[in-house]
Amino acid sequence: MPNFWSASTIVNSLALLPAMRFPTLHIRPVPVSQDALDADQRPAGVAGGRSPRAAPGVGGQGGGANGLVKDAAVIRRMFGAIAPRYDLLNHLLSGGLDLHWRRAAVSALLSHLAPGSDRSEREQGARPSAGAGGWRVLDLCAGTLDLSCALSDSRRFVGRSLALDFALPMLRRGRRKLGGRRARQIVPLCGDGLRLPFREASFDAAMVAFGVRNFEDLDRGLAEARRALVPGGLLLVLEFSRPANPVFRAFYEAYSRRVLPAVGGAISGHGAAYRYLPASVAEFPDARGLTERLEHARFEEVRHRMLTGGIVALHTGLKPLAGRGSLTNGPAGRAAG
Repeated sequence: MPNFWSASTIVNSLALLPAMRFPTLHIRPVPVSQDALDADQRPAGVAGGRSPRAAPGVGGQGGGANGLVKDAAVIRRMFGAIAPRYDLLNHLLSGGLDLHWRRAAVSALLSHLAPGSDRSEREQGARPSAGAGGWRVLDLCAGTLDLSCALSDSRRFVGRSLALDFALPMLRRGRRKLGGRRARQIVPLCGDGLRLPFREASFDAAMVAFGVRNFEDLDRGLAEARRALVPGGLLLVLEFSRPANPVFRAFYEAYSRRVLPAVGGAISGHGAAYRYLPASVAEFPDARGLTERLEHARFEEVRHRMLTGGIVALHTGLKPLAGRGSLTNGPAGRAAG
């Protein structure tokens, strides 16, 4: 058996798709140890868009202020375990707002990609042109494929979305949603978000919903996303933040600490996984901090927009055009109106 999996081999061997059809994508082999292949385990640090961090009380040693510990195998099993109730709880615990947030992300992505969008002449020049097969989009931390499905459901989108996640049960769950147009446009792939199995400049845009806070190394994850983009390509990040209004923030934090773990644990049977969510949000930079990290990763035109009173922030940034250095909007970017 070879000591690596190519991306196409992973997809075909796991029977995620009848065939791999992504003709404009450049895929390179990703080294994986023989033991990892035999045990169907990724080596430590290989986390396909989610960090090797475990939820509080799930195992491992050490950790941050909220008890988060680093254990790739544990966190991978945790996401696999909650996959059957993952979508139900996302919708229930957010009151259906997660659907609104994803639609907002898709709208922002398409405003960059779609011809005729209302953009400045400079931004129009920075926008990558679609190839013969349409736009090439990378969906990082794709989970059960909700973001890719929302993109495919928009008739404005012409192209393919490669949906990558390291938790195979999540992808298998998401594959049930792929029929008709979705099946033609979405390609699920089990892989590592910190070590993408693609050559440089493979995608016109990359998007990630509620996943970057789980990267073991945030800067490395952002750098990998940037490498995979064409010059002028867009990175879109949808992530939890913290409300600025003190009254609303107190309510939100009480809900996150008490209601969310109780309901999530009762329905999923995995309380630790739903204690992990508020703990991971608490340890992650807020919207302004993430904007700074995106600028540090050499994205330009970095902006963020707060949604639902600041519970969620929608960030965008562009990979600089070839031959041009990164331009930023100051130490904390610019908040979009």
